[in-house]
Amino acid sequence: MLGLLFSLIMLTTRFSSSFIARTCRDTLGNFFAKVSLYAFDIYLGWITAATIANASVLLVKLQWNRFGMSSVLWTIIVLLVGALLGILFITTNQKYLSAAAIIWAYCGILIKHISQAGFAGKYPVIIVVTILCIVAILTAGAIKCILNVKTS
Repeated sequence: MLGLLFSLIMLTTRFSSSFIARTCRDTLGNFFAKVSLYAFDIYLGWITAATIANASVLLVKLQWNRFGMSSVLWTIIVLLVGALLGILFITTNQKYLSAAAIIWAYCGILIKHISQAGFAGKYPVIIVVTILCIVAILTAGAIKCILNVKTS
């Protein structure tokens, strides 16, 4: 999973200015080149969220003690790391769709925590942190959009 994640990061960060991108634009047209890049951006966001989730599952399976922290505190740290990655996608490379995929994953976490079929609100601090992470990613995206409009 990490190999796929790093490959996607390299592909999406280097694609827009590379020979492949120019060839793709020349052959398929600018629209199809952008659609191809957008698909990889969404995939990058999903693989990022999946890598975080899989790492967490692996650590639970290995009965890792989380450096003595509670499971709630560890979950909060993992949520914050995912949100930070979403914000970095936006601020460093304008990967709004990668961040949107992370928001989508966070919405799934939120639904699981508030639904009666899930945790039924048992962990309110995780609910609040998940909402704050979603808001932080959305805010970073809005600020970056505003700054891009002002500079163009």
